[in-house]
Amino acid sequence: MLSILLTTFDCEDAAALSRFWVKTLGYTITFERADWVMIGNPERKDVGLGFQPVPEKKTVKNRVHLDILVRDEPLETARARLEGFGATTDRFVDNGEAGQHYTMRDIEGNKFWLVPGAES
Repeated sequence: MLSILLTTFDCEDAAALSRFWVKTLGYTITFERADWVMIGNPERKDVGLGFQPVPEKKTVKNRVHLDILVRDEPLETARARLEGFGATTDRFVDNGEAGQHYTMRDIEGNKFWLVPGAES
């Protein structure tokens, strides 16, 4: 059986981007050096995130994005909190019965979706 260990971001500034995601997800840094940072959930064995600096800048759209589930606060509150960390909101999407989400970008322009959970 195979399973995903990490989702890794190529990035300009591994320290800054990893800290954005630490604040966003409540994860902790599990490993750090100049050329590699890993973060993970201290309470569970969720998939971790890795960050490695690369010389080239992001030039095209993401081919993969994270769906971030909002569980314990209203969706609008979570969106505003992430904007306070430096995220930007592209748009709100309402797909009717299929659900709603915000399309957002982290501090390096990587897209992610902010999705309401049952409690948000």
